[in-house]
Amino acid sequence: VERGETSPRAMPRPRAARLAAFDVAGVVALVAVAAAWCVVLSTAYGGENRCDMSYMYPSFFPVTNVALASPAHALYRYRDARARDDDVDDRARASGDASACVVINVFVPGTGGGYGQARSAASGTLESEGCRVEHYALDFAEELSAYNGMLLARQAKSVARALDGLRTLERARTGRRVVAGWSVVGHSAGGLAAMEAAASALGSELGLTIVNLATPSAWNPVSLTLTQRAREAGVRRRWRTSDARRSVALVSVVGGERDRQVSSSAMGFVDDWVEEGLGVSASASTASRVGVSADHRCAAWCKQLIVAISRGFAEAFPRSKVLTAHQRARAFRDTLGDKDAARAPSPTFGVPARAYEATQERTPSALAGVVANVLAPRSVMSAFAFALIAHAASPSILRQRVVESVIASLAVYVASGWIANRAFDVRGDVRRALTMCMVLAHVPSLIAWAHHVLRTLPTYGFHALVPPFGAMDAVALCFAAASTRFGAIARDQSSGASRARQVAWCLAAGAAAPGNVGLIHIAGAVVHCAETLRLPRASLPKKVA
Repeated sequence: VERGETSPRAMPRPRAARLAAFDVAGVVALVAVAAAWCVVLSTAYGGENRCDMSYMYPSFFPVTNVALASPAHALYRYRDARARDDDVDDRARASGDASACVVINVFVPGTGGGYGQARSAASGTLESEGCRVEHYALDFAEELSAYNGMLLARQAKSVARALDGLRTLERARTGRRVVAGWSVVGHSAGGLAAMEAAASALGSELGLTIVNLATPSAWNPVSLTLTQRAREAGVRRRWRTSDARRSVALVSVVGGERDRQVSSSAMGFVDDWVEEGLGVSASASTASRVGVSADHRCAAWCKQLIVAISRGFAEAFPRSKVLTAHQRARAFRDTLGDKDAARAPSPTFGVPARAYEATQERTPSALAGVVANVLAPRSVMSAFAFALIAHAASPSILRQRVVESVIASLAVYVASGWIANRAFDVRGDVRRALTMCMVLAHVPSLIAWAHHVLRTLPTYGFHALVPPFGAMDAVALCFAAASTRFGAIARDQSSGASRARQVAWCLAAGAAAPGNVGLIHIAGAVVHCAETLRLPRASLPKKVA
């Protein structure tokens, strides 16, 4: 039964036909999404893995005199059996050799990753013709940080403390070396932590070079809580006002169509973060000097990509002179190569690769679509208003594709409308439906937090734990729990939607844009708060003497 209607027979025939058309469109959209995901998860999508393996002789040594943000975090020094000894640089410096220089690099692992992933990028620079690269690697106890904003924020603090601590050790070093530069290589969510750390004064003071591998710089695909969205918006705001925007060289490389987790669009425009000329963006599959697609984890060890990045270090940090941030960015741009249109992803089963990517990007938006359909009846006007608001709220890289963005948002609306209509028949009222959506959005974050507790609590105790979610999410959930406790709200829309529901509906439409799903918690809190205040006094539980 459609919301606000007691029986299909009571509907005017034209409206019943429109609702039936919405149902058919919703089923078609859901079937198309399911089929697209079946293709994306199959071996047919993206072709075979053509990345060569990287080989090394790794060893890691803990750096214990740098305090990080958590006792569960650790910093390691990477050494390879083939590496030149530090004494070589010391003797060269003593003899007056100006070519003895070093670049200090910190590797930041992504979600579920560890310090051992640094070995591929580190081994690639051993034969560098430029300054010797001294590699360090952070370890976060395999935290699932992409799903939990509290974990990611603490990792960013550890990145900043690692860089600051290494700088302090370098200043106190006997026989100070010639440090030609500082760099960070971040994989996946590790790149997000690195960029948050660089937004402070430390990034501009060190003149950082950040190399992100498979990092979703434009939006986090699994950012479903208000805490995560607020953190990401805060990082972008600090970058716009910090000196890092004018002094940090930013290199971002995505794996291509084989990456099922971070699409090429999720990388975004690097010019959104740094001034023009300081950013380099590339896809491994279309970069002329890489030429292979790498899946999400493979991006950390794919030899073709690692070789290109290693050449970039050699060109960006030559022995002869210290380059500016613009020159370092240009060096990495040259070593990655120009975009080769002939290597663009080919259609799979006759469907363009971009259609599959859009399916990956928009699937989390279904939660926002359900919330919007719960708050107001389906209609053609509502569908287009939803699509236009979602398009306006999208990241800049998606706003440039107007037709694609609007069509994808319409698909989200009709597919989630069918889900919301069926869920209403079972759940029975608005508040419980909203609460269910808010709780579902927190499930990945809570799973990541539970994993963090199991890994951290037995060894480091309660003081090493982070809260499961931030204050804003806690307030929104409290509103939801309190108002749901007071009973159901009738879904009858015959008297018109309240102003609070109209505001919440617009928020839900904006939440349908990739990276904005966390806004559904504000929408839910608005409705729960407004409806709780409107409840008649008799509906509240009686006070017990």
